Amino acid sequence: MLRLSFSREQRRRRSLWSDINMPKYIKKHWDQPRGDKHDEWGTSWWYFEIDEHGWASRQLVHYASGKMLRYSADHPADAFGELALTSLSSLEAECAKISADEFEALWQTAAHDKLARR
Repeated sequence: MLRLSFSREQRRRRSLWSDINMPKYIKKHWDQPRGDKHDEWGTSWWYFEIDEHGWASRQLVHYASGKMLRYSADHPADAFGELALTSLSSLEAECAKISADEFEALWQTAAHDKLARR
């Protein structure tokens, strides 16, 4: 059996490389209503899964009313919104980082929201 042995530095470099290609998870609070006929939904938290270039691969919007919307390549748009059309790199500094687990939990919760499943 062949066993590979890596030095501490090689393991560190490998770890850094894998982190580069891992998605990042961020959130931002939008402190204003939608500005349309759904203003009663209230303010919202925006959650994003982004790639190394800042492009959103998945996006979730959670309104104060409890309504949730979610977008991905499988569902990029609907009557209520759409997946971000530009890189979020410039916005990233204004956002809070969250864990993949936090994002996934919200994503799964939104899967049960009738609006998010459209």
